[in-house]
Amino acid sequence: MASSNDENNSYDFEASIQISRILKILSDTIKNTEIIMCLPLILTNEGAILKRFFPEDQINFIQETCKKVSTTHTSSDVDDSALICEICLMVDLVLSVPELGDFCRTKLTDSLSPGGVTLLRNLEELRVCVSERLRITPKMEAQQDAELRQLYQQNIRNREEVERLTEKLNKLVTETEQEIEGKKQLIKSQIEKITKIRKQCRDSVKKKMDDAERQISWDVKNSEYRLEELQTGAKNAQYRREVQLKEHIHSERDLRAKRYKVESQLVAVLQKYDTDIGERHAQLEEMTASYEEEKEQMALLQQQFDEQETEYVSLMLEKEHYERQQWEAKLYDIRCRIAARKIQRYFRAYLAATRAKGKKGKKGKKKK
Repeated sequence: MASSNDENNSYDFEASIQISRILKILSDTIKNTEIIMCLPLILTNEGAILKRFFPEDQINFIQETCKKVSTTHTSSDVDDSALICEICLMVDLVLSVPELGDFCRTKLTDSLSPGGVTLLRNLEELRVCVSERLRITPKMEAQQDAELRQLYQQNIRNREEVERLTEKLNKLVTETEQEIEGKKQLIKSQIEKITKIRKQCRDSVKKKMDDAERQISWDVKNSEYRLEELQTGAKNAQYRREVQLKEHIHSERDLRAKRYKVESQLVAVLQKYDTDIGERHAQLEEMTASYEEEKEQMALLQQQFDEQETEYVSLMLEKEHYERQQWEAKLYDIRCRIAARKIQRYFRAYLAATRAKGKKGKKGKKKK
């Protein structure tokens, strides 16, 4: 297994080397072809471009060789083998300068004829195609064949599936057409019903229009009668309006007289108010002055009170302390009296008990 892997690796390495060589040859061929196709452009202007890259003797050699090539079409005296040798030398000389190749690719390639451009493009496509083809190993090609076979089998299965689905689709189409035919019959019956209903509606509308015309005629007559009544009512209302207008004019005169009387009374009241308000204002000023005076006195008294408050507080504290001492002394005296009374009571009880006990002892001795 290891030996087979080594053989495969060595084969792949050698194949990659050979592929690189072939691709390099193709690339060099394309570059050289491009330079040779640019040679007519290089020779223009008496070899001005050649003077940049070659000395004078080489330029003369290139120009003479090109002239010989151009004369071979018209003359048969030229030795073909010698001419071919000179052409090969000229080509080698032109291709030996890399700068000339770069100059041709950058400056002169765009000026080539359409046929030359097509040739170069085809050569480049050939190089790409050969590169892609050479990079496919036999193993990869076998894998591709296997994949193609699988795709072919899959295609066959897909065709069978398509046929089956087509048959199913045809069946569905037939069923759908039958269903559509049934729908058409239903639509036809519905259209007949609609036609019948439309006729009924037309008759009903005609009947309603006749009824409406009769109703309109009756309404017109009724409106004319009501119009006469309204005109009579309008005349009566106009008469009542004139009567009320006279009454309102008379009442307006009375109201104007009352208004004049009220305005006179109001003027008198306002005059009296002005007099009273003047007196009240004078009284207010006097009261304000007295208030300010009392306010100043109050501030003075408050200041004196604040000054005496400290002394008052200290005196009250002393009084409170004195009263507390007096109270505590009285309380102590009361407690002492209560305690003395309790002691006297207990002592009297003790004496009474002792005396009673002594009397009992004496009585016992007498009995014996």
